[in-house]
Amino acid sequence: MNIAEVRAVIENYNVELVLGLIILNLLFLIVLSVQAVKNKRMRDNYLQFMKNAEGQSLEEKIKKLIIEAESNSVALSEIQKELDKFKNAMKQNLQRVGVVRYNAFSDMGSDLSYAVAILNEHGNGVVMSSVYGREDFRAYAKAVENGTSQYRLSEEEKKAIALAMGK
Repeated sequence: MNIAEVRAVIENYNVELVLGLIILNLLFLIVLSVQAVKNKRMRDNYLQFMKNAEGQSLEEKIKKLIIEAESNSVALSEIQKELDKFKNAMKQNLQRVGVVRYNAFSDMGSDLSYAVAILNEHGNGVVMSSVYGREDFRAYAKAVENGTSQYRLSEEEKKAIALAMGK
């Protein structure tokens, strides 16, 4: 088909072609109107979704939550540092106790003598002993470092230290 033939078809059917184009434009206008209504509903739903009860947008709320999370992270690290300080301090506290009761003299009726070791986590502290006899009572206190003492320890005192250290 050449240009002359195309021109002849357009001249013969120009009314029909114009009516067809008008109908096609009306269809496009209807489709466009329907899409515009759907778009408006979707936009209204989106805006409603993005607002919370206080009228604050979801974006603003998320930003505030991020700032709050960062602040909580800083506070948590400070709390962790304090906890570490307390853990280190607790290692120095006297927290381990071992008690051994015994009969120091065979002529005595019950276990009235005792040795008590009170130590920290590192095995430092004190061992105290009390020897009870008919005529007198004696009490001793000896410093303990790393589970031993520079003073001579009785078997009962050694047992009390071992109990305190969990051995």
